[in-house]
Amino acid sequence: MVKRTRKSTVPKDETKADKFRRLANQRLRKAIKEIEAIGKLAAVSYESTPDQIGKIVAALNAAVTRVDKAFTAGGSDVPII
Repeated sequence: MVKRTRKSTVPKDETKADKFRRLANQRLRKAIKEIEAIGKLAAVSYESTPDQIGKIVAALNAAVTRVDKAFTAGGSDVPII
């Protein structure tokens, strides 16, 4: 079996701010993609109750609130761009 190695694309001189931007952009794209996938459950090919929908939306809102509090408490002045 041949072991594959992944070539790193992380610059050796990457600053903490650069690392934050790189990871934040990657993770934000993934999160948005997954949230949109959850939204596709609203299609007519699925059946849900208002209670189920409420729980999903509440869980997503709670997660966003936790992230917001983490940034507010920890403070990050590096913009995601």
